[in-house]
Amino acid sequence: MRLGEDVAAAVAEGLVILAGDFNARTGSAPDWPADSDPSCGPRSSSDCGALNSHGHSLLQLCISAGLVLCNGRFGPNSGAATSFGVLGNGKAVSDYAMVSPELLPHILQLQVLAWHPAVLFTDHATLHLEMSIPSEQPQRGAAEQPPAQPGQAEWQPAPQLRQFLPPRGPEQMAAAVEALTGLCDQLSALADAADAASSVADLDAVSAWFSEAVCSALAAGGLREKRQQRSQTKPNLPRHLRQEFGIRQLRRAARQARTTGDAAQQAAARQQLKRAARKAHRAASRLRGEAHEALMCSDPSAFFRPFNKAAKVMSASPTDTLLTQPQQRAAYSRQQRHRRHRQQPAPAATAQMAASQPAISRRNS
Repeated sequence: MRLGEDVAAAVAEGLVILAGDFNARTGSAPDWPADSDPSCGPRSSSDCGALNSHGHSLLQLCISAGLVLCNGRFGPNSGAATSFGVLGNGKAVSDYAMVSPELLPHILQLQVLAWHPAVLFTDHATLHLEMSIPSEQPQRGAAEQPPAQPGQAEWQPAPQLRQFLPPRGPEQMAAAVEALTGLCDQLSALADAADAASSVADLDAVSAWFSEAVCSALAAGGLREKRQQRSQTKPNLPRHLRQEFGIRQLRRAARQARTTGDAAQQAAARQQLKRAARKAHRAASRLRGEAHEALMCSDPSAFFRPFNKAAKVMSASPTDTLLTQPQQRAAYSRQQRHRRHRQQPAPAATAQMAASQPAISRRNS
């Protein structure tokens, strides 16, 4: 069995976590050898049906590979049904999670999340295995933070990358390409420095050097740097609301507390500023709602104009926005010709109508 070979190879490498839909019905049958005493105890299952062939194969896999089933052992509903059939009338436990015995002390719980046919496009529930594994190594994808040396500042993440606006014309493009081409000598030196780097700090220095060299070349080529916009989750407050709620005075007090006050004063000043800003944003939201309501009553066309524009933009295909004006005129001409062609009757139908016309007139006479 291919799965057994893969699991055996994974067990030989280290600890294993295996989960998925096995179409296996195991009930509460033991998943350990008959001559051994399990340290994790028996398991419970809501599936009282008979074992099938996949269930026997799965139990044999657990015994041969030394894995332990988590269903029915960790959590009050860990032994609940995981499969419900297409119509929701066939409950069974066919999805399992199994781990190496060394990982059992780190398992917190196994949850069988609620299933509803209107929510999920499957007849299986989701297994949620929660574990707590301490690790001295940084997580994959996380930034490595070297310990700070005595007298050395703490490690800080890399600054945000600088962005430049695209060139405006061929001349500016040529100047930028020429400026970047002049970096060949510096790139060779950067490659040598990266190969000679022996620590994270050295690599950070090489990265900063490369970023500064490229940005300097782009600036020398005439490209303008893009301004970094501050992310604002809420719109700016009107001036009269800032004056009414004293936002400016509270900000000044928070800055003074940050420079001269203690931690309690700083926390109180920040909390007071947040409370006032929240009230001011609520008042601004009410004012905007009243303005929209008044516009709806006085001029409905002006009220719905932004929505109509957004609907047109969303309904337009990507190819329509990329066509030039001559291409758009040609496409419109093709559509008109196609429409006229569809409105004209076919030649055979025209001849048949002409041939049948005298007969109809003679019959009427």
